Amino acid sequence: MKKIVLAASFGGLAALCLAASAYAHHSHAMFDSDNVKTVTGTVVAVRFQNPHVYIQLRDAFYGEGGTTMPIYNLEMSAVGHMVSMGVTTTTFQAGEKVVLDVQPLRSGAPGGAYVGIRSVNGIANADTTMKTWKPAP
Repeated sequence: MKKIVLAASFGGLAALCLAASAYAHHSHAMFDSDNVKTVTGTVVAVRFQNPHVYIQLRDAFYGEGGTTMPIYNLEMSAVGHMVSMGVTTTTFQAGEKVVLDVQPLRSGAPGGAYVGIRSVNGIANADTTMKTWKPAP
């Protein structure tokens, strides 16, 4: 009986530790969730793989103040979530101009977390909530 209690205690502790690390991984504490900025730039690279889709923009025009950053790194959602919204491996191609809404990094570094897609190459396809991307026909 003592071995069962010990094993159950160890299993519970391990589950607690894993849950805490999973929560920490999904924390968005580094992003300013109270502040949404619009970023316009040219796609340099796209990494469409889990755990998140990443886009790198060149000459990103950032926010209403008009700051230009040479390179802007953007974290998007998981591949499955992006696909469920209609974003695929062909949505963003190198050389295309995109307009995205982002939560900027708290540090002020050139990066942020995706909130919504405004347009790709001047084609506005996001719905009003910017939760679903509607690819051009």
